[in-house]
Amino acid sequence: MLGGLTTHLRLSRRLALPSDAVFLTAMANTLKYLDLAVPTGLVLSLAIALALARVKRLAGLFRTVYFIPFITSLVAVSWVWRWLCQPQRGTLNVLLSMVGIPPQRFLHSTSQALPSIVAVNVWHDLGFQIVIFLAGLSAIPDVYYEAARLDGAGRWDLFRHITVPLLKNGRVTDIWTQFDALGMTQQLGAIPA
Repeated sequence: MLGGLTTHLRLSRRLALPSDAVFLTAMANTLKYLDLAVPTGLVLSLAIALALARVKRLAGLFRTVYFIPFITSLVAVSWVWRWLCQPQRGTLNVLLSMVGIPPQRFLHSTSQALPSIVAVNVWHDLGFQIVIFLAGLSAIPDVYYEAARLDGAGRWDLFRHITVPLLKNGRVTDIWTQFDALGMTQQLGAIPA
């Protein structure tokens, strides 16, 4: 008997969500986060992966340095970035003051909090995304690049017509990790009753 009542309450609460101001604000913030984080993470990780794919000497060291943030606990990362972003004594504000920029409020500002959180999450997840792109880049046979170069293709042509199309599967996986970073893959349908 209680099971039917519980289901009814859950359904009525879910139907009321579209008119709830807090829910709408949360959805808007989530979409803003995605709008900033996904393209930023994809572009940065692809650019770094392209650069690392060319590095032959100390390649393992550079890859490790970029991957370390991903294996670091989010709690530890949060504390470190909280310390770095402090309004008065934070390392970032000290560096900004050295170049004549006044202290920023970062996490204490409604206009800077979201970009600050995006920056931290992009930095944290960058290593994994780079590994995905490096795997995709290493799977592209050099024959395609050599043939295109013989036909007179430049760097931009190689990137646009060979690299990007052949990285398709890596990009799909990478976009999914962005959604996973939000916890959306675990939380879909988990709206509390």
